[in-house]
This record gives sequence, structure tokens and C-alpha cells, in this order.
Amino acid sequence: MIDFDALADLNNTKSPNPEDIRNLWTAFFKLEEWIFVVDASVVSENPPPFVGFIDEKPWLFIFTDTQRAYDFAKEHQLLDKKGECLFIATQTSTALKMLINTQSAIEGIRVNEGPHGWFCPLDNIVRIHTLLHDEGLL
Repeated sequence: MIDFDALADLNNTKSPNPEDIRNLWTAFFKLEEWIFVVDASVVSENPPPFVGFIDEKPWLFIFTDTQRAYDFAKEHQLLDKKGECLFIATQTSTALKMLINTQSAIEGIRVNEGPHGWFCPLDNIVRIHTLLHDEGLL
């Protein structure tokens, strides 16, 4: 299992090492699926992933595992009446295409929001993926 906390911590410094940045994003893009929390108060047959606002800008929250998604949903009162977390597990390739198609709808992504999380403006996601692919890391 990948230790995303350790990878993120290496990058949450003033001057992260480029190799650490590559390792974090490579591990993230190599996941089979990304986890999206659903706000249980949204009543819909096909509820959208949770989008939160930071500095009045919409951000999509993505998690590397269901426990992180649950912890976030609990902390932000997004659980259903039974105390369960509703989430969407989406293949990474499908989720990446979804991000590309929502270019103007969100500011970017926030991964594993919390003390060991990281974020990226949406414009940079495709650039990072392309760079890692071109370097043979994906």
C-alpha cells in the first residue's frame, strides 16, 4: 500500500524535491480508482461528487481511499442519516477525462484534504499527467 501521507508530507514544504513531486503524482495517477465523496443531503438518482468552496472558488475533493473519504465526510457533516459515507469510486482514467471536461466548472482538485493533503489547479492536472507520461512514469 502506498503511504500517501509520507509522500504528501515530503511535498508540503517551501521547496519540495522534484523527485518527490514526481513520486507523489505518479502514485496518484497510478491508482486504479479515485474516491469522490457525495453530499448525502443532495437528493438525486445520480448525485454529483462533492464540490467545496475555498476562497469562494469551487474545488473538487478526491480521496485515495474510502477511509479518508469517510473521515472527510464525517468532519464536514456530509454523512447520511445512518452515519454512512456515500461515495463514488471511479476509474482513474475515467475521472481524469471527467476533470478535462469540467475545465471551467472547478478551480482544481484537493486530494486527501487535511493535514496530509495536497491540491492542484485544474489547468495543471493535464500538464502533470502529460509530463509523467512522456517521462515513462505512467
